[in-house]
Amino acid sequence: MTTTPDTTAYRLPDTLQEVYDIVAQHLLTQGAVALQTLPHGGVACAYRGDNGLKCAIGALIPDHLYCPELEGKGPVAALADIGLLNVNDLSNPSTLALTQLLILLQRAHDDAQGLYPHEVVPFWKRRLAEIAERFELRPFTRAMQETSDASAPCA
Repeated sequence: MTTTPDTTAYRLPDTLQEVYDIVAQHLLTQGAVALQTLPHGGVACAYRGDNGLKCAIGALIPDHLYCPELEGKGPVAALADIGLLNVNDLSNPSTLALTQLLILLQRAHDDAQGLYPHEVVPFWKRRLAEIAERFELRPFTRAMQETSDASAPCA
């Protein structure tokens, strides 16, 4: 019997910018694709990889809400399954924009599979910049700079 996880202590960020910032910072800090070994011996992108890494959407899923049954599901379905996204509200422009952003962020992660390790971060920087432009968000470089400036000690 599967029980529904308790999501009352966690929810997705309120704005597209916050979602983007969390995922962009996660991917660029991690610097590698989250991969899982498949039963037949191949590999595939995963919310939680064999190597302990997380994909773009995996960065938004707290460990207490993650379950292996999420693997293989698209980002919208996975987040809906654990109660973090209401897919019954896709007529709402905000919800629709969020689902589109989530799909593009996940695609940016997944499309880096197969690249040489030194190519992953530059690839993600380009894709994240394109996503920011499409959604009229602050690009990751500025968001990360503001975060690091805010945490720097005052002189």
